[in-house]
Amino acid sequence: RPNNNALKLSLVLDFMLFFWKKKQKEIETPDWEEIYKPTQIKDLPWFSETLDKDFEKEIKERKLKGNVLDIGTGTGTHAVQMAKLGLNVTGIDISRNAIEKAKKFWEKEKSKVNFLFDDILHSTLLPETFDYAFDKSCFHWLMPEQRAHYADIVYGLLKKNGILFLKVNSSRIKSNNESYSFSIKQIEEIFSKKFEIIEIRDDIVSRKGNPKMLIILKKKF
Repeated sequence: RPNNNALKLSLVLDFMLFFWKKKQKEIETPDWEEIYKPTQIKDLPWFSETLDKDFEKEIKERKLKGNVLDIGTGTGTHAVQMAKLGLNVTGIDISRNAIEKAKKFWEKEKSKVNFLFDDILHSTLLPETFDYAFDKSCFHWLMPEQRAHYADIVYGLLKKNGILFLKVNSSRIKSNNESYSFSIKQIEEIFSKKFEIIEIRDDIVSRKGNPKMLIILKKKF
């Protein structure tokens, strides 16, 4: 089997090619099934065993309790770490390989996370099931014509006064990933019909060349 560094380099190069093709409008979205199929969870360039710092801060400061949806759970890290904080977590992903590998990898934690194969754009989950939704790995991959539909689906899955915590790449600063970065105006256009924007702030640990922002949205009505 190729060593870990070679696998990671290969994936990084694949994503660099994807970003270029996306900018040229030659491709829509990555084939997540193929990305996860040959690769072990720990070999993925974006793997971490810790919860996103902004998400952790919000959970602890707001003393969140209840049912949580982790959208685009991928490696399962966020779902598992949120469950450790006392939340009842469902982690969904469009890749069956990701879900199966996340289940296997986190077996050692004896986590109670409910990992499910589910496409957020065509979700089969029951409406008004979740108090909160977290997304760091899904929304920014969607095509522009899919974003309003995403907002509608998440709105339907959240209970009354439910909150979406969304992490996206920010266009406020010139970025290496401009093809899928967002301005505050874009976020308002996508979400304002169904959500009240509670807060938008810079990511705690934004890296140079890849600035991110945290958006906190509350379900209207």
